[in-house]
Amino acid sequence: MKFDFWLRTALLISVAFLTSVLFADDLRSRATMQDVQLSESTPYDNRAIIRFDAQGNGYIAWNVQKLDHIPDHGVYVARYDAEQGRASETFVYIRDQYMLDMVAPNSESVTLLLQRREGLDRYDNADSNTYFQFQNSYNVLDIVRFSTDGRELFRIALVGNNGVDAGAYFLCRMSSFARLGFDGERYSVYAEYCTNNTSERTPDVHEGDYFVQIDARGRKVPDTEDHLSASHSSISSIVIPDQNETYTMTIGDGSPYGLQVRRYSSGRKIFT
Repeated sequence: MKFDFWLRTALLISVAFLTSVLFADDLRSRATMQDVQLSESTPYDNRAIIRFDAQGNGYIAWNVQKLDHIPDHGVYVARYDAEQGRASETFVYIRDQYMLDMVAPNSESVTLLLQRREGLDRYDNADSNTYFQFQNSYNVLDIVRFSTDGRELFRIALVGNNGVDAGAYFLCRMSSFARLGFDGERYSVYAEYCTNNTSERTPDVHEGDYFVQIDARGRKVPDTEDHLSASHSSISSIVIPDQNETYTMTIGDGSPYGLQVRRYSSGRKIFT
């Protein structure tokens, strides 16, 4: 009886060890397959995002930062083969813009949050205030949908297209954080942005968060915009557990101080 016990124990340990080795080898082989070279240049903050549609088709979007020695800077989108760990030929290229997030609402299109520059020439190096040193900065937040053959289906400017003077909302600097979700009917956008409370040369700029919903045709859903609920917000996140149900999370430094979670149902704020 003791012999059977120890024999069974030894066999179980051997099987467990062999399984763990095989599993680890499988993980290593799969991880190796995911090394995808997207660009020969490696400037700072080259963000890359992989998303899958409901049918399991993969898409990858990445940025090539705007620097003097890189002519082909901008946003690239391609199909992504998860089994082979390979990106195919790009079907979207947008020069002189910057990708923040992407979703794949179906097998025929992708939707991106993009930053672009508009109307900032007179502010370049205007003074020592970092918010207004807009050289190589992008102030407009767009949501843009593309077909998988590269056609632009819609584009809407969410903030920043009214300039950066008093009372305007705009993206503060390159690489602001923003999140994009889709529940089957509506897109939810949650972003960090800024507002300017004065038109003087020494601006009074404050950072906060921004929420809005967009319908599938690219129109703002009425009464869903929510401005500046958290001061100096950071690490923004968004979760969509069900249709017409969205949760946002951010961290504030004063109003509030700490973690803020909000729930939106059909675009209406339910709690903070």
